[in-house]
Amino acid sequence: MEEGIRAWNFVRPEDEVPNVVATLRQAGFSQEAVTRFLPALMFAWGETPERQFGHLPPETIARIKATDRKFVVQLRTITLRQRRGEISIAAMNEARLQLDRQWDKEVRSLLDPTGVAELSLVNSRSARRVREMVRGLEVSDDELQRLYRLRQAYDDKRGMSVDGMNLRVSPDDHWGEAVEQVYLQGVRDVLGEQRFLKFALQNFPFLVQDYEAIKDLPGLTTSTALDLWWLHREMDIAEWRLDEQQGLAPKDRLEARQVLRANTCDRARNLLGPAAFKFYRRQPTGVWLAVIADQTKPSASSP
Repeated sequence: MEEGIRAWNFVRPEDEVPNVVATLRQAGFSQEAVTRFLPALMFAWGETPERQFGHLPPETIARIKATDRKFVVQLRTITLRQRRGEISIAAMNEARLQLDRQWDKEVRSLLDPTGVAELSLVNSRSARRVREMVRGLEVSDDELQRLYRLRQAYDDKRGMSVDGMNLRVSPDDHWGEAVEQVYLQGVRDVLGEQRFLKFALQNFPFLVQDYEAIKDLPGLTTSTALDLWWLHREMDIAEWRLDEQQGLAPKDRLEARQVLRANTCDRARNLLGPAAFKFYRRQPTGVWLAVIADQTKPSASSP
């Protein structure tokens, strides 16, 4: 413990981790002592923002980076004071909060309203989610901008996350699936069929199951595979809405479900063709096309 506290006295806020390690070794700290100290140092030095800059001009980007670097050093200085026992944790947190406000204000002062909106968008939670979802795909800067805006609109409509579940946006939307369908159509329009298929396969496990069942069918196109998945999602949304419809008698609910399934089967048959439809419907992943035989159990063996 004393060794760790003493190590902070050799740390300078402007130094990065490799420089700190070299300084400690020169000060006589053993490699084992430095290794023990590194987790605390890396945690304390974790404030450097990984900003995205979108379409901001290069000179503006350079000024923002210089501002970020200045405030990072100041944040580290506050952290060092706490680690050295000069201020309390509460005082450190308050000082960091005030500095964060100054930091944001100074960055905004470098931008016009359009630049502020651009920087906010590309560094938003929505944009970070998009970058995770398109990882491995070739996407242009302009396409990313369109995807950011689509995701932001989707997130705004779907609402805040509560314990991993998103707040329902309306009584007619089962946890936002209809809103998600609109969002995904926008993504499909931006990416086109081939890239959207890759996008969907790496982000939606249910599509993987459906696609594995039909990918080897003769003459299957990317659009057909996606349209089948789309049809599956549309039926799920319709059934959720049907389940939540108030005042509907059980017999009427069952009849409505049977009509929905029959219409969906017709659309799937027209999409795949009779032979491929028959093959897919007999696969475990094709059971969703079965006609309802009673209120609780779909018939997986119907022709």
